[in-house]
Amino acid sequence: MSNTDATAFVEEINDKNSAIRLNFVQNNESSSGYGMKSKSDKPVIDPKVYEGAFIKIQEAIFIRNSSK
Repeated sequence: MSNTDATAFVEEINDKNSAIRLNFVQNNESSSGYGMKSKSDKPVIDPKVYEGAFIKIQEAIFIRNSSK
């Protein structure tokens, strides 16, 4: 089984600016025939993953600000 976990830290700098930190971790879990489980976590370091996430965040902010 494999999935990706994401964590985010958002800090308001002032009324118009915020700082955002994202972390993605790829989790892999497997089990053997005897019920033993193995788990490994690997940080996602591909910059395209983070660029895509920040583009989605920018789009969401734009849409929310446009509807005000």
